[in-house]
Amino acid sequence: MAYKDMKRIKFIILLAAIALSPTLYGQITGDISKSFRAGDADLLAVNFNNRIKLSIFDKEYEPSQTQGKEIMREFFRDHPPVSFEVKFESAKKDSKFIIGSLKTNSGNYRVNVFFKKFDGKDLIHLLKIEKENASTL
Repeated sequence: MAYKDMKRIKFIILLAAIALSPTLYGQITGDISKSFRAGDADLLAVNFNNRIKLSIFDKEYEPSQTQGKEIMREFFRDHPPVSFEVKFESAKKDSKFIIGSLKTNSGNYRVNVFFKKFDGKDLIHLLKIEKENASTL
């Protein structure tokens, strides 16, 4: 294969990677949004790292993926979701984050979700839920 052809192939691969990156990240954001809107702890936990940090109303946990799923299942049972909206999202190298607004039957909450790349996959390593007030978002 000629040098020119190799250079062209590398360029095409780079363009494909750039084009797919937002799509893959958008899918993760969509899964997170869908799981919070539906109160679906199973769908949410699919995106958890093996061990995560959870902070819910100033209560700190460092559960396994399975334990984290149960904590979130309990949260959704006690606070049935009405809606969820992503307010802000950003990415830097191997980390990404989402800030969202969760409306439930028992109040409104700010949700911060932090992702890190583990084995080539963006997974949640920190999830924080706090009471929303006028100055939060």
